[in-house]
Amino acid sequence: MEFQPQIFGKYLLLEKIGVGGTAEIYKAKTYGAKGFEKIVAIKKVLPEFSNQADFINMLVNEAKVIVRLFHPNIIEVYDLGCEADCYYFAMELVEGVDLKKLLQRVQVRGLKLSYDVVAFLLSEVCTGLHFAHHKKDANGQALNIIHRDISPHNILVGFNGEIKITDFGIAKAALSANLTQTGVLKGKLSYMSPEQASGGAVDQRADIFATGLVLYELLAGKKFFDGESIGEVLSAIINTTMQADDLPQDVPLELKKIVVRAMAKDAKQRYQNAGDMADDLLKFLHSNYTGFSRRRFTSLVEDLFREDIKILQEKTVKITEITWTGSQPASGDRAISVASNISVVTDVKGKKSQSSRRWWIGVVLFMILGGGMGLWQWQPWEQAPMLQGGVPSALVARLDRFIQPKIKLYLYSKPAGAWVFLNGVQTVYLTPASVELNPKMNYRVRLEKEGYEPWEGELAVEKPDQIKEVILKKILR
Repeated sequence: MEFQPQIFGKYLLLEKIGVGGTAEIYKAKTYGAKGFEKIVAIKKVLPEFSNQADFINMLVNEAKVIVRLFHPNIIEVYDLGCEADCYYFAMELVEGVDLKKLLQRVQVRGLKLSYDVVAFLLSEVCTGLHFAHHKKDANGQALNIIHRDISPHNILVGFNGEIKITDFGIAKAALSANLTQTGVLKGKLSYMSPEQASGGAVDQRADIFATGLVLYELLAGKKFFDGESIGEVLSAIINTTMQADDLPQDVPLELKKIVVRAMAKDAKQRYQNAGDMADDLLKFLHSNYTGFSRRRFTSLVEDLFREDIKILQEKTVKITEITWTGSQPASGDRAISVASNISVVTDVKGKKSQSSRRWWIGVVLFMILGGGMGLWQWQPWEQAPMLQGGVPSALVARLDRFIQPKIKLYLYSKPAGAWVFLNGVQTVYLTPASVELNPKMNYRVRLEKEGYEPWEGELAVEKPDQIKEVILKKILR
């Protein structure tokens, strides 16, 4: 079933873009006062993990640390929240692919990443790691951040050439919650350091070992640690002996030395910080490729994913600015209030529905604090209850005139639990609610709750077949 835009707490989920071992990822939009809006990524922790107290406690503790990481090579985390017992991260969205997919695309094309591109890419990763590893708190104390899960899956490459590390924090929580039965450890085992695989204490040098493994994979086109079983892989890691001859013969000696040092079994023999590894990679790059620039890498990514970029542009969810006509009730603690700021979500361009004339619009109303405070506040989304005892057939007949899968109207109110009336008819919905409407009709929306003054507003869609010209006239009294 095709994903439809939906409310998730204070976010509007626009598109599902990925599923991992511990979470689902969505492209989303968040709204604020006076038309403010921002595109973000929402990483929703899977239900089986949200129910594990150890995992969640670790996740929360790590989130307090990673929220401090502001660096061009690290995905910025904006928020950690819980909605309907589902924990989530709100973070920076990168339009692109992970490094694993980039390597797969290169191999499918029968190509090979050039050594200058590899050196540049990994130098960016090392630069981000160095920043995280040496991050201090406001008192100058080291935070001792360790990623613990550096792998091609957690290195993102934007279509614009940006390179970012993701999943700080969630990796530690997953590994610390003893979740081997789910396959989480099995999937990332190939990128562990010997001390991590053997259950010993780890520090930032474990991330450097993993980065060496990623560098090896880009140069050799295959994983260094692989096997038929977890036991085989664990044994290979614990007894690792990386030598320059393990790399393809045509790899430059300078790069081989970097890989060997990064992957030394004894942590004392490795790079002691990721910054030194970045320096060596950049020294190789600038000594052998004097004309290299970031634009070369960006051009490579654009060439590899030209069709994907085109599809992404075609499937962009269009947001059309509109306004809302509503009568604001008298100020006071007993008044129902809603926001006067809404948006329209149109169909994904390039994806046709069953009928070429069918389209969906999601109208999102965000609520403001009741009374005269005028401050923004978000309310959790819950499924609105239905009327008890059934609905009269006459009412159903009247509802059929305007409830059709054309426009999706999302209604919030302060307080929640207000009955929704459309054109004078009481519906089966209580706020917060999602109501489907006919785009070619005008509606008067009324919210009523016992003990509170009602709220009314008008919804009028002009030229419904021309999405870009949808207009709602704003008149507030």
